[in-house]
Amino acid sequence: MKVHISERRLVGRVLVGGAIAAALMVAAPASVGSADPGRRQPNRHKVEFTRTTVGTPEFAFVTGPNGEFLVSVSGSTTFSGDLQGSGFGAGFGTANDEAEVRASGSVSVWTLTGSPCGTGTVIVTISGVAGPDGEDNRWRIAAGGGTEDLVHMSGDGTYVQDGLIGEWVGTVSCS
Repeated sequence: MKVHISERRLVGRVLVGGAIAAALMVAAPASVGSADPGRRQPNRHKVEFTRTTVGTPEFAFVTGPNGEFLVSVSGSTTFSGDLQGSGFGAGFGTANDEAEVRASGSVSVWTLTGSPCGTGTVIVTISGVAGPDGEDNRWRIAAGGGTEDLVHMSGDGTYVQDGLIGEWVGTVSCS
């Protein structure tokens, strides 16, 4: 993944999952073929959704003693697909002197207005690692961190990020 940095600011696209903006700022749309959003479903559900960054993410860059960059970012997202709603997150990442992101992680709060489990808020951790063998980008809904219908929701999956839009897949459980 590459993050283009000029005068310590992001000027280009943040590519692929694991890139900091991607890890923090994507939201998912309405549920496709899911159960009534107000009714809790106990089984596991496969989900596919798109997360899109809203507006311009806030970035801060720090250069380490060996030329490494530490990048922090925060911003908002929307979701469409099997998960619908909005989110806000903040996180960090590392990049080398050529602005190639090596690893990133974030914590987001997603407010879901449509999901197989109903509506409410969940806490999501997001991580990405890029290396010579490709990328490994993952998300996980923190167990016990939900509210309203989503108090018992859990889940995890993977994603592919292209700039400010990401395609996310995984499985969620309502109990």
